[in-house]
Formats: sequence, structure tokens, C-alpha cells
Amino acid sequence: MAKQSRRQYTEDFKREAVKLVEEQGRGVAEVARSLGVHRSQIERWRIQYGQVSSSAGAGHLKGEEAEELK
Repeated sequence: MAKQSRRQYTEDFKREAVKLVEEQGRGVAEVARSLGVHRSQIERWRIQYGQVSSSAGAGHLKGEEAEELK
């Protein structure tokens, strides 16, 4: 049985996907469908690269970033 490899996306691809949601106001599901990725992946990229201001996103901040927000 052949092992399937994971698809890898460039940082630019991820950032552009986030821009489609945050700057152009397109829905996460719509962007995910158009790019052929799962919507949860777009959400992870939003936390990583985006400007998510919800408290859910704040839980993923590291040391200095969390302290700065406090």
C-alpha cells in the first residue's frame, strides 16, 4: 500500500488565502473550496498569519506576544 504524502503550501500561498478572507471579506468555506483545502486549514493559517482578534486566536500566542497583549 502506497503512503500518501502531505501537500505542502508555501508561506505566500497561505498568506494570500488569509488575505482573501480578511481583506476581501470572502467566507472561509468559500476560500477553502476555491483553493481545494479544508476549511480548518484556512482557520489555522488565519491564526498563524492573520489578524484574528478573537480570544481563540490569542490562546495560540507565544511568550512575548502574550505578555505584550496583557
